[in-house]
Amino acid sequence: MHNTQVKIYPDGVRVLVADRPIFRERGWEEQRRGAAPELPEGSEEGPTDPAARESENVERSKRRARAAVYDLARCTDFRYFVTLTTSAEKVDRLDDLAVFRKLHNWLDNHVRRCGLSYCLVPEYHKKGGLHFHAFFNGALPVIDSGTLSIPGVKKPRRPRSEAERRRLLDEGAHVVYNLPAWSLGFTTAIELYGSRSAAVGYVCKYITKAERKIGGRWYYSGGDLRRPDVLFADTDFSAAAAKAGSSFELEELGCRCCRYEEE
Repeated sequence: MHNTQVKIYPDGVRVLVADRPIFRERGWEEQRRGAAPELPEGSEEGPTDPAARESENVERSKRRARAAVYDLARCTDFRYFVTLTTSAEKVDRLDDLAVFRKLHNWLDNHVRRCGLSYCLVPEYHKKGGLHFHAFFNGALPVIDSGTLSIPGVKKPRRPRSEAERRRLLDEGAHVVYNLPAWSLGFTTAIELYGSRSAAVGYVCKYITKAERKIGGRWYYSGGDLRRPDVLFADTDFSAAAAKAGSSFELEELGCRCCRYEEE
């Protein structure tokens, strides 16, 4: 067990330091034999109410899922932020099982045949039915939809002229593409730009909003994916917190932590 975890990404390093050893190296998993020892009354760890304990477990599961999506997105050569919607003419949008069956078939087919790599988070539409927010690599062809994503404007807009299009692009708009290979409905795809963390945060918010796992998972991924190298160390917490500039309470483990990054 160590108090410091170091994740090495292609573009930098993230360091998480705790005030006590909480990080376990792989291969040294905790093993319990027989019944757990009884604790004195009032000394149980965590919530004793079943509903509160379940809520805590769900939040812990969400945090792990968000961390995994962050690692995949920062390490894998994703090119597009993609939204996939389904059409009632192609699949029963209100039947989750039918949607996921077709989705999995489509994804597996394009991973094997085209080299697709993806990380995808499902979300229920306000009117019912599923759609998906995802990162894709550049394996699938895209076509210009004729619309632009304009900073500060919620929906893509079609320029009224070529001159307006050029002006909007010069002012920071981004081309919205479609994926012709998606056969189950409609798509948008925008090339990733700027901070990768901002795009990851946008996708991860749908994990945070979800009340339960959709289709049995918080997120779905496949293809040639990359993850960070992870190292462990033992360091001085006070010095690390001073370098990070702040610390926070990691409630689930009852310890203080700090995080900082280096390029």
